[in-house]
Amino acid sequence: MIDRRKTLIFFDIGGVLLSLDYSSFYQAAADLSSGNLTADEFKKEYFRLELEKKALLGNITIEDYLKAIQNIISGHLKNRVPTLEDITEALKCCWKEEIKEMVDLKKKLYQQGYTIGIFSNTGALHLQIINQMFPEISQVYDDDYPVILSFEEHSIKPEAKMYQQITGYDQVILIEDKPSYLKTAIEDFSWQGILLTAYIDPAEAIRQKSDDQVSLPKEKCLVAESPSDCLEALRKFGIEI
Repeated sequence: MIDRRKTLIFFDIGGVLLSLDYSSFYQAAADLSSGNLTADEFKKEYFRLELEKKALLGNITIEDYLKAIQNIISGHLKNRVPTLEDITEALKCCWKEEIKEMVDLKKKLYQQGYTIGIFSNTGALHLQIINQMFPEISQVYDDDYPVILSFEEHSIKPEAKMYQQITGYDQVILIEDKPSYLKTAIEDFSWQGILLTAYIDPAEAIRQKSDDQVSLPKEKCLVAESPSDCLEALRKFGIEI
């Protein structure tokens, strides 16, 4: 009898389990400047300081990350400086809503006996906010199942370190919204991939740094334009659900 626990199905968070809206975050942060800073100006400075990357790598504390955003805004203010709580509220705009069909699919795969996991570029504060707003998102329902997060590994996809944490499975499938991250999984670690395209946010900060102009082998990577396509792709990879 096949042991389904030897098959690991990894879910990314942003663009797979959660729809993103980074443009709203840039605008909310700019609004805290009382009209002295545009969304594009805030975004440009946020990128220049590589704040997203530092947070995802776990190379900056939550307080220092919030203060750095505060400093971008306060440099354009004459009166009230936004509080760290104000900044946190603005950050919440990054995550629009849970993708219920994908969250339900994750739970159903667990109920069917497969090992499920979370494999995400995320920061400590990002995860805190996500768990607060959408408590089901990061659940894998078993303490032994893998949750691989960039800020804990001090490495971000598509670097190898996060992928290297996974051994001992007969089959690993990564559901992801960025081709470059799937490329490492497939070419360097012999995983299979599903590229979910329905919820891509072009304004996502980390996407600005990733090279998504890559070709992926069709036998190893299937494209899904919807959650139902994702389900069919899993079935094509032999997942019984």
